[in-house]
Amino acid sequence: MEVWLGVQFVTTNDECRSQSMGALLGGAPEVEQAVSDFVRLPPGQTDFSVRFFLDRYLPGHCGWKSIGVEHAEFVPGVNHLPIALSGLAAIRDNGINKQRIDWICQQKKTYATGERLFLSCMLKTPVKFGGPPVSTDGAVIDLDYQLSPAPATEW
Repeated sequence: MEVWLGVQFVTTNDECRSQSMGALLGGAPEVEQAVSDFVRLPPGQTDFSVRFFLDRYLPGHCGWKSIGVEHAEFVPGVNHLPIALSGLAAIRDNGINKQRIDWICQQKKTYATGERLFLSCMLKTPVKFGGPPVSTDGAVIDLDYQLSPAPATEW
């Protein structure tokens, strides 16, 4: 299984909001700008460490700040690419400094991808919506991913 982790940064100054021309014509409001920095975890390794720098983008005029940790995963040779990115943990000034997150993943089919399989990952143990945020002062997120041997099913 290939896993990618990233940190998302957004603008906080309303002067830096923008939108695509098509979205504006469709009536969508202007939104903050976002950028994510992703790292591919070492393939074939079961123990690894990744360090992200939350001050990679200085606040400057747009007020850039880190807001969360994201993840994406897929199985090379089976899945073409990750079907989606999703949040792993929010980042806040008053967050915790250690968090454990366990995932279980299974190959599934969906009408959106035709007969192709995608990797569906869910939390093994339920957490409250949003879960506790991790601290901007630094935090360790201990992740465990397991690939279910169950056969692919239609979703």
